[in-house]
Amino acid sequence: MTAPTLESIDGKPVNSALRWIALGAVSLGVAATILNQTISNVAIPAISKE
Repeated sequence: MTAPTLESIDGKPVNSALRWIALGAVSLGVAATILNQTISNVAIPAISKE
């Protein structure tokens, strides 16, 4: 069995709205991760120096 993709799950086509929601969720997750890394790398050292 292959892993489900955004195009189809169990051979059934996925509603395009669900596909966009999934893409949006992934994009938000990536953005949140990058933002979190940036805060950890920039803000925390700045606070620690004071």
